[in-house]
Amino acid sequence: MKSGWNYLYYKELDSTMLELERLHSIAPRSQFLIRAENQISGMGRSRNRWYSPAGGLWFSFNQFYPWVVDSFALYIGYCLHKTLVRLYPSLADDIRIKWPNDLYWQKFKLAGILSRFSPFEDNYSVGIGINTNNEISDYEGIETISLRKIVGSMISNQYLLQSIMQEVNDSLDTLNEPGQYLDYCDQQLYRKGELATLDMGEKKVSGVINSLSKTGGIIIDSVDYNFGSLRFPG
Repeated sequence: MKSGWNYLYYKELDSTMLELERLHSIAPRSQFLIRAENQISGMGRSRNRWYSPAGGLWFSFNQFYPWVVDSFALYIGYCLHKTLVRLYPSLADDIRIKWPNDLYWQKFKLAGILSRFSPFEDNYSVGIGINTNNEISDYEGIETISLRKIVGSMISNQYLLQSIMQEVNDSLDTLNEPGQYLDYCDQQLYRKGELATLDMGEKKVSGVINSLSKTGGIIIDSVDYNFGSLRFPG
């Protein structure tokens, strides 16, 4: 595996993110890239469980970077979107980046991103799950789809993984000028111009999705929110 990541592959894990945390505690200045064929307790945003059976691409890695980047998950979404469109050009018209951390194909969830920052270690931990060849089962009311079903052929998870990590490595300089990837994400924003509800726990705000802010927040009816998750009617 290219670059400074130590690559580890497992047939089965509780979670690649948990394994990343365990390894990081042993070797805090090392970079790891961990892939599992199957996750028993895959982790999603806000402690949600990520359904991740055999066949999909489930992996985590850490990246050292000395500054806080509020939009780091969108940076990863940018890298993931660019890679998928480059490898599978037929996806270009239908794959979109859903704020703050998912990729959708039409109305179906294709991939999810989990990002955490440890400021005292200058370390970002990233988890990515992509439905590639796995059997699909809608989870918690979310409609999902696999990449294999979209493109009509089996996906090489290893080649896709290598391509994504190459894009992450090659695009690191854009973190210094986040407008580059945020403009891209804004152009590819899922259901832009449509009615949505921003769920911030006890508070919910409904309105039309306007755009992304300069810090990667979502602007709904010209009000900027940096935290929460979007829900759509229907």
